Amino acid sequence: MSTNVVSPDRPRRLLSIDGGGLCGLIPAQVLMLIEQQLDALTGDPQPLCNRFDLIGGTSTGAILAAGLALGLKAVELRDFYVNFGPAIFKKVFLPERLWHKYPSEPIEERLKSVYGEATTLGDASLRTKVLLVAKNATLGNNWFFTNNPTNRFYTGNKRIPLWHIVRASSAAPTYFPPHSFAVPDETGEPHTYEFIDGE
Repeated sequence: MSTNVVSPDRPRRLLSIDGGGLCGLIPAQVLMLIEQQLDALTGDPQPLCNRFDLIGGTSTGAILAAGLALGLKAVELRDFYVNFGPAIFKKVFLPERLWHKYPSEPIEERLKSVYGEATTLGDASLRTKVLLVAKNATLGNNWFFTNNPTNRFYTGNKRIPLWHIVRASSAAPTYFPPHSFAVPDETGEPHTYEFIDGE
């Protein structure tokens, strides 16, 4: 994992991004402005992953946080919603709509295409630390997925494909169906859990 070199003399820089479905367009636009203003102030254009020591998010904020941590520009993430939103938020037919409004296949396909199907939480392509929140619906508590190697769960979680975690965090109840995937325990034995939106 490639991370920023942090001087011990400065405070840590944290970026937290909330959820909100297609309202992800709003934080994406804000991120674009932050990026533009920092580039103008410093005279040194940089992706936001180079300016923050930790980028965290939940729900649609997880989509943005993971993308930024991979070095994507904010405008690329804004375009994710603009270009893929109509396909992702296409309602399912009754009676499925009694359980969730939108199917899982379109968002899963887009997440794989943007983040890469093989990119894991411990992948070196993540250029800063990231924290993604999802609720383990099987156990009933929030889980925090991070690529910080000092985290006690990092050894097991680092091999999880990133898109699985983002999909789990964005599984807002009544909007998308829950997402299931295997998480290794501290001994390395995998256990499959069902996850929903971390909000």
